[in-house]
Amino acid sequence: MKRGIAFGLGAYIWWGFTPVYWKQLNHIPSLDVTCFRMVWTFILLSGVHLARHSWHEIKDLLRDRRQRFLQITAAGLLSTNWLVFVWAIGDGQVVEASLGYFMNPLVNVLLGYLFLGEKFRSFQKMSIGFAVAGVVVLTVAVGSIPVVALYLATSFGFYGLVKSKVNRPALNTLTVEVMFMSIPALIYLVLRGIDGYGAMGLSVPADSIWLISTGIATSVPLLFFAVAVQKVPLGVLGMMQYVAPTTQLILGVVVYGEVIAQGELVGYSIIWAAVALFAVDGLLALRNNSEKNF
Repeated sequence: MKRGIAFGLGAYIWWGFTPVYWKQLNHIPSLDVTCFRMVWTFILLSGVHLARHSWHEIKDLLRDRRQRFLQITAAGLLSTNWLVFVWAIGDGQVVEASLGYFMNPLVNVLLGYLFLGEKFRSFQKMSIGFAVAGVVVLTVAVGSIPVVALYLATSFGFYGLVKSKVNRPALNTLTVEVMFMSIPALIYLVLRGIDGYGAMGLSVPADSIWLISTGIATSVPLLFFAVAVQKVPLGVLGMMQYVAPTTQLILGVVVYGEVIAQGELVGYSIIWAAVALFAVDGLLALRNNSEKNF
């Protein structure tokens, strides 16, 4: 279990510091960066399968019509989530992006209630109520709905919902997802290159290295997470997941100088209170389960 916790923390810390990475590419259009991310991630995962001699597993997955449909749906959700996140980082909205991932566990609970017949626990009901109130306060304070945070939370929530219906290894499903993403992404990048707007080449070696390494930046934490999921109880992982948005929040305020106005701070505080309630509920549930198992 210690090894699983180490991999889980490694994944969440990695995700927490990703704004530092994507900031290096904010002079390149977000759509271009996201498309390169898709293509190079697929190339890297293809190499993993070649080394493992496991391409037959991908072929078996693709033969299943239901699983194939689920993977296409997951690919669409994940690709737009990546695009919005990369755009938000480049646009100086690291704090709001972090808010989306603070809210994601609450969205997961709501989706479980709506689509999977799961029941709310008392603190979960309070958490969702606080989160809704916080979004309303933010909307009034800023004068607009926090679209970036809401989209990141809901798109990743629906992505998780779709993935819950998939009964194949995480490495295989991720490979198929990025394969489906890579087809239109590669076509787009080729057309951009033909038009003279390519972002890679010998004339821009630094950009080329950063773009090629997007495959590593994407795949490594996902593979770390896949190891952790197999070795650590989901309740423990649920508590660990706040490492990533907390790190992103600190980066946004301390490193990148993003300012949270007083009205926004009230809204954020209410949502963070909702997250705290949710975390307390998770800890209590985890303790109760441990006592029952003991």
